[in-house]
Amino acid sequence: MRVTGFALSGFTVLFLTIVAFTAMANPTVFPTGTTSYDPERAWNGYVLSSAPTGNTHLIDMDGNEVNQWDRPGFPAEMLDPALNDGKKGHILVQIENNEGMWGGIFNNVAIGEVDWDGQTVWSWRGENREGADQSHDWARLPNGNTLTVVAVPQIVPALSK
Repeated sequence: MRVTGFALSGFTVLFLTIVAFTAMANPTVFPTGTTSYDPERAWNGYVLSSAPTGNTHLIDMDGNEVNQWDRPGFPAEMLDPALNDGKKGHILVQIENNEGMWGGIFNNVAIGEVDWDGQTVWSWRGENREGADQSHDWARLPNGNTLTVVAVPQIVPALSK
């Protein structure tokens, strides 16, 4: 079977058309901030997020930064005023970190609570010499205590030979 120049050019046109439509469908620049917000259809709230820069940001639904704390969270946790003596704007974050992004998971030295202005209200360093070693979850309990998941180094004799 012989392929003619017409058939080959038809295939080439089809191929280039598919490539062109695929390129148009996949953006190379991704927007940041709020791209679509319909107050009638969305619950109006805030997003609390920590960035690799070591800061924690509170963002409203229009994409505006409401507050920034110079502390990372892994993750940051907004405290409910009902569990915090009515104080608003307090968050749980990492107070002191080891090297690495956000102090690294299980690699932070001290965790604690900061107020709206970033002042440390409470902190905890953990019970081992490495520090808090807080993982990925924590919460303020109704009795005022703070519950957190931490790593506790253990030597397992059967595995350490």
